[in-house]
Amino acid sequence: MKKAVIFDIDDLLFTTKVRRKVYDYDKEKYDTSTVKANYEVGEYFIYDSPLPFAIDIPNAFKDAGYELIYITGRRKSMLGATFEQFNLYEIPYTKKLVFHKDTKQQNTTQYKSEVYDSLTNQGYDIQFFFDDDDGNCDMAQFKGIKNIYQILSDFVEEVYTDKIKTDLNWFF
Repeated sequence: MKKAVIFDIDDLLFTTKVRRKVYDYDKEKYDTSTVKANYEVGEYFIYDSPLPFAIDIPNAFKDAGYELIYITGRRKSMLGATFEQFNLYEIPYTKKLVFHKDTKQQNTTQYKSEVYDSLTNQGYDIQFFFDDDDGNCDMAQFKGIKNIYQILSDFVEEVYTDKIKTDLNWFF
């Protein structure tokens, strides 16, 4: 079994607040079809910024020998922009372990559940699950994942307890 950790992306690793505001503004000011087309290929990711620990935690897991898996509600049309975003902020990834939905209409929790099942059938032992969505976390708990976190800082608080460190490697 390959020990692994699953991360969501939006509003877990990156805040999307500015992206959403700019997108809503642009829909009112410019041609809606052009704005939506730009959104669907990830043009608005430039407005995202990493949340605290979004770079440190994946790197710590990678250094500890975990496979990093990203399962997101983003669409496949946004895959290239996601890789650019990861590269910009030096978030480690393996292309074959970054999963995006086929369509916006696809149920995100169901999609994540199906990817999880596929990964476990391939020999991945999912030991940690990070996702900001209640439904996705409920699914992870149902699947038997023991370490589930909705906010990266919750993981840091639990792991650090009374220690003040910036490097998570000591945990592993």
